[in-house]
Amino acid sequence: MNSRVKLARRKLDTLSRLARLVAARRVLQSLKRRRDDRPAPGPLWSLALTLFLFKRLFHHESRIPLTSGRRAWNAWRREWTTYFLMRLHAFETWGHTLRSDPYRRHIENNRPRPEEVERMRNLARGFSYRPLISVVVPVYNTPREWLLRMVTSIVKQAYDRWELILVDDGSTSEETKSTLREIADLDERIGVEWAPRNGGVSRATNRGVDVSHGEYIAFVDHDDELLDDSLWHVADRLQREPELDLLYSDEEYVPTWDVAPYPYFKPDFSPEQLIAQNYCCHLVVVRKSAFEQIGGLRPDTDGAQDHDMILRMVERGCHVGHIPRILYRWFQVPSLSRQRDDGEKRLVVSEKIIETAKGVVDGHLERRGVEARCERVENWVRPEFAPADRGKVSIIIPTRDNPDFLRKAVGSIEKLTDYPNYEIVIIDNESRTLRARRLLARLGRRHRVIQLPSGPEGFNFSQLNNKAVERLDSDYLVFFNDDVEVLSRGWLSGMIGTLQVPGVGIAGARLLFPNRTVQHVGVILGAMGYGAWHAFLGLPAALEVGNGYTYLPRNAMAVTGACLCTRRELFDQLGGFDEEKFAVSFNDVDFCLRAGEAGWRTAFVPQAELLHDEGSSRGSKVNPYELAALRERYPRIVDPYWNPNFSRTSPYFELNSRRQARRLWESLKPRVLVVSSPSRVAEAWPNVADLFGELRRRGQIELIDHRVERDDPASLNAGRTALRDGDFDVVVAQGTTLLPIIRDAKNVGVPSLWHLPEHLIVEDHRDPERLAGFLELREAMQWAYQVVFNNIYSYRWASGGVPPENFSLIDGVLTDEGDSPVIDETRQRIARAQWGLEKDCVVFLAVVNDSSDAGLDTVLEAYRKLGTTRSPSFLFVLRQGPVTSREEMRLLRFARRLDRVAILTEPVGWEIPLAAADVVIAEGFNDVRPYLVMRAKAMGLPVIGTVHLERAEALYGDVTGLIHERFDAKSLCRAMRTLVDDPKRRKTFGDQGRAWLSSRAEPSAVLEWWHQILVEASELRGRVPAAPCETASASPVIEQEKTLALKTG
Repeated sequence: MNSRVKLARRKLDTLSRLARLVAARRVLQSLKRRRDDRPAPGPLWSLALTLFLFKRLFHHESRIPLTSGRRAWNAWRREWTTYFLMRLHAFETWGHTLRSDPYRRHIENNRPRPEEVERMRNLARGFSYRPLISVVVPVYNTPREWLLRMVTSIVKQAYDRWELILVDDGSTSEETKSTLREIADLDERIGVEWAPRNGGVSRATNRGVDVSHGEYIAFVDHDDELLDDSLWHVADRLQREPELDLLYSDEEYVPTWDVAPYPYFKPDFSPEQLIAQNYCCHLVVVRKSAFEQIGGLRPDTDGAQDHDMILRMVERGCHVGHIPRILYRWFQVPSLSRQRDDGEKRLVVSEKIIETAKGVVDGHLERRGVEARCERVENWVRPEFAPADRGKVSIIIPTRDNPDFLRKAVGSIEKLTDYPNYEIVIIDNESRTLRARRLLARLGRRHRVIQLPSGPEGFNFSQLNNKAVERLDSDYLVFFNDDVEVLSRGWLSGMIGTLQVPGVGIAGARLLFPNRTVQHVGVILGAMGYGAWHAFLGLPAALEVGNGYTYLPRNAMAVTGACLCTRRELFDQLGGFDEEKFAVSFNDVDFCLRAGEAGWRTAFVPQAELLHDEGSSRGSKVNPYELAALRERYPRIVDPYWNPNFSRTSPYFELNSRRQARRLWESLKPRVLVVSSPSRVAEAWPNVADLFGELRRRGQIELIDHRVERDDPASLNAGRTALRDGDFDVVVAQGTTLLPIIRDAKNVGVPSLWHLPEHLIVEDHRDPERLAGFLELREAMQWAYQVVFNNIYSYRWASGGVPPENFSLIDGVLTDEGDSPVIDETRQRIARAQWGLEKDCVVFLAVVNDSSDAGLDTVLEAYRKLGTTRSPSFLFVLRQGPVTSREEMRLLRFARRLDRVAILTEPVGWEIPLAAADVVIAEGFNDVRPYLVMRAKAMGLPVIGTVHLERAEALYGDVTGLIHERFDAKSLCRAMRTLVDDPKRRKTFGDQGRAWLSSRAEPSAVLEWWHQILVEASELRGRVPAAPCETASASPVIEQEKTLALKTG
């Protein structure tokens, strides 16, 4: 062809693509016009979004292969154009929520409603333990409006066994004094104490405690307020744990300038974090006898008096409990002790209070016999522990053929370690390159080098370290990767000093990637279906997140073994790392968890800052056997330092809007309408109605099941009619085609759960209508109480980089024992006999994309290219609809091998082929039938798929199967040939796939999760049981509320 013609065609093709982009942009603009009630992003916000989008386009997680030439352009056109538009729409849709108030939806779902408060009052009367709670409030020249607001919040409490002690600390304001006299006449439970002169907050509080009669004391500031259910939750917790001496709750910050309220969700009791930060703060309730034992508040600590009180109570061994609910609203008012920074619109603690806090922390550490130097970090005091006992430290560095990184690691230790008594022990695990051996020879002249070969079972990190420790006589051990480089001079002194704090057995470091983003600031555990995550992974190291989470000392469930410091006595007590279960991965996590079970704490040391080029030594693949072993050993582990109000699908402590179910009515069984499509069972997970059937059999829900046939408007309309005419607490819709159900649920005010098991990816961005439909689908996701995904890829895609607070991720499960058989030779032989297949035949079962012809073409072309192999082969192709005449014409191209191909056109026709199969192929990504793939993994079958299928329950590249480029017959053929010619590799992938599947959530956990979320949604509906419950008689509390409301007005 003439070169000019080629050039002209390329230009025309480019113009047509640009036209398609313009059409897609018009779709976005039309959708934006329908959302004119939302604020438009400002210029700086738009610029930030644009930069973030382009960064995400090339993020390593996308992993779309871009080769040279026309294929590269086609890959960009097919993948990234749509990807960019999806993310842009996500920011336009949800960006305003991040900018204004991401906390708003959480408030709407969790603030107690009037009928719930009334029910709490009734339940409180039946508590077996009803302690009197004395609320002590120091008052000094408080404006009338603030004082009435605070008192009203106390009077409205659902728990009625309280008394309010208002202590006037010598106020000079006549308005304050007159208001206090009015309040004192409202209720006999309200008392006012008058101090002759101003003595400070500590003296005033002590005076109030002295005259109180309660068993517990609640501390409230004069300008703050409690929620209606605050004291009820305190009393409810004491029913179950009456031994608690101190309780604290989460709180809400309410700035008095132009900033929306925002929450502070706290960890459970963290002794090391408490030293640096009084994170308990509000609401704090203490046992009066314990308060009196420490002598009350100390007047010389005003400004940090509550921090000092909590530290002294902890020193005496008081039992501490955390209520992970917002029970307190802290109105942040600028005052003499807190200066407002007008530039950043935030509160800055004054130097006077910081100095007082330093004195409080210094006194606490001195009483405990711990040496430390305190410094200010933002609004907190960070202690840097100094080792009093300078015992011998062994820094253990395993290595193999990694001379460049090893040189940097050893050099940085020698240059930046100020701790005098240490040795470097290098474990050479069979290094073979000349450069590595020469470097080891040079290092061996000044450091200890131990030659430890791997055993017959292969590389075993745990075994190498355990054997090395056996040859050492040191007091402390530091396990140090050879791809880690020291950045801070006091790293080792800080870690050893932290270990000398009583109760601390393990210390972990702050690790950064070479690009100065966070690699490790502690490990978080307990997300459903996952083992361990690194908190705030990949965020800029300088970013302020989580109230000092990344740069303040605190406790963690586990820390990474890339730089882990521990006591030698503890290592010997626990028997070292587990060589059998955790040879490579999770040995550090397991070691920390076993130390916790033995009564030792794990601490994060922020001043120990190092650089970690993770995966440079041995790679970063996770062994599925070890992940399964972690779940087996710790099946229901819950991380106490990870607040339950955060999403369990992200390591960034993103807010989850889910309601914390109160379960006030034990007899309440949610009435659930499930609308699903039976014909999609083969494509997705088992129908959710099948899962809910078990909940109905247990008597936990009332279930109404409505099945919608595919492409049947009549059955869909019947489901919509059932929703409008029925009286349901929750509606559950399964599948993207049931968007009208979610819309109707929104219109009638019924909370909805939208279960989306499919892969939500727009394959053809050239069709504006198709793109508009998908964008409408994503906009509708905001209407549901929760949108539930079964795979991480769809979760990320639909979130568009900004995960909404109503997104949840839950493992798909095989609920029936018969659903997960291993490969049975008898069943396989019978299945193959029905198709006349040879005994040694390698059988492929391909699941293709029904929405286009590309998947079928790719599989058939790859099978044609496969040609003759060592073993005979056969190909089953599974698709939803019948083969069209057009497809029959295309099949003639493969006439030579059609006798070895069977195309299955019915959704029920895959049972026998699956029993006969050796390998499963998932080509395409809209309708890849993840349930079928999951069953195949349970049977021990390897999987070949694209990057779009790469998620834990389907495909883990080079671990449970092979990945190939989407719609690329050559790469698919290579993967097929690899598994045909290598039966050992087939078996390895299959075994590892079954092990990986066993590491996911158990069916009982999934059922429990679904029941929990159904109860949450039904409580939002506000249904009260039909059986009449006790109603409160006319109470003076109600009259007091009315009186106070009138006075406030």
